[in-house]
Amino acid sequence: MDLDKETKSEPVEVTKKERFSKLKNYLKKRPPKKRLIIVSSASLAVLLLGLGYLKFYGPKADSPNPEPEVVSTYVAPPEPIYSPLTGKEVTQDQANRPITGIMIENSVDARPQSGLVDAGVVFEAIAEGGITRFLALFQEAQPDYIGPIRSARPYYVRWAAGFDAGYVHSGGSGEALALIKAIGVKDMDHGVYGNKYFDRVSNRYAPHNVYTSMERLDSLRESLGFTTSNFTPFKRITEADQADNSTAEKASSISFNISSPL
Repeated sequence: MDLDKETKSEPVEVTKKERFSKLKNYLKKRPPKKRLIIVSSASLAVLLLGLGYLKFYGPKADSPNPEPEVVSTYVAPPEPIYSPLTGKEVTQDQANRPITGIMIENSVDARPQSGLVDAGVVFEAIAEGGITRFLALFQEAQPDYIGPIRSARPYYVRWAAGFDAGYVHSGGSGEALALIKAIGVKDMDHGVYGNKYFDRVSNRYAPHNVYTSMERLDSLRESLGFTTSNFTPFKRITEADQADNSTAEKASSISFNISSPL
């Protein structure tokens, strides 16, 4: 019998410990960087295998019975509301307010005026003697001190009528007073409604001392039934308009001469 041949054909038992030792020796012979890569790769493979097993063979939660109904509670924000007079964003109540047009003086004795800065639209024109006067239109603004209030002229009457405004003035020229009646302007004359809705202040002398508030004018309008204003607003420039005219030169101020510096 050939002993060498028999020895070679005998099965050699390799225990798990020996296999682990061989793997350990193999890793020791590798450079540290390669050892890290091998160990990391093996760990990742084991992790992925474990996750795959759990996905396909692991326990699964029972489906809810009955299936829950998904209901969205999202509420879209309301569309913005804009003042028909100024184009500014306002509340619905403010947008529904009627327009009030007030004659405000602009002589040296009238300055500084009150409430004029709160007006949404202001018309300025010569009243007489080269001195201008304002028609101040209000909608959402509600100043508590407005004046001094002065008399009407025909062209201011027509501007107020264009906004279907309650027209506040203190008397006026004969032509203006006749025009108010002829075209049906909503008349709110200090000369008619007196001290209940207007005051003559003591720190200025007549005729530069007639003042009121928007709260008092609101009360007067309510009593007269002037609760709405039907008019066509100015066309407003939209964001699309601005984009179309992005290269156009934009004005930041205007300047013009009137017959008198007063």
